[in-house]
Amino acid sequence: MSKVESASQKEPEFSRRSALGAVFVSTLTALRNWWRGTPVQAGFPAIPEHVIPQTQAAIEGGLKWLASRQVADGGFGSRGSYARNVGVCALAGTAFLSHRGMTGSYRRAIQDCIRYLVGRAQENGFIVEQEVRTHATLYGHGFATLFLGQVFGESYDPRVRDTLKAATELILNRQDGQGGWCYTSDPKDADVSITTCQLLALFSARQAGIGVP
Repeated sequence: MSKVESASQKEPEFSRRSALGAVFVSTLTALRNWWRGTPVQAGFPAIPEHVIPQTQAAIEGGLKWLASRQVADGGFGSRGSYARNVGVCALAGTAFLSHRGMTGSYRRAIQDCIRYLVGRAQENGFIVEQEVRTHATLYGHGFATLFLGQVFGESYDPRVRDTLKAATELILNRQDGQGGWCYTSDPKDADVSITTCQLLALFSARQAGIGVP
């Protein structure tokens, strides 16, 4: 057994599954409010009527778990294939936003997510981590754009606007002739899920006032 395998048995790896599982319910809540065209914070009841106490406890526990995994620079995780991933950071930030928006109890965590994502925006608008590039990096970019759209819709922070506008333009420029998006530069690599991710990002940007044809 290698040293890497031995270490992985001692410490749970920060995986894509654990991160996405923790944010799934909160992300759906946020998406429901975006689709209605309302800010995340506006009109939120104390506890939605369909959420039973056990569900609420699971949501609160998931948010606390996410907050405990955020590191000093605003990203998430220190090891594993999806550690330091901009998509994981954006999805976690989206989960925090669904809990009373930018003025809720996770406002500091949201600001740290913003700082992390804006700090990884490249000159061409691509939001991607320099050191840890996973397959299909446009997923992470799409989730980051989606999150920043919701943030700008509440804060109108000019720093966020510049990053969001450039990120949106990059998505628009990468749409292929059939109306979809690809995992890579290979024109045969287009896929429904990556296309859906970019459409959600564009919808979020448009809701925040960024021009989307």
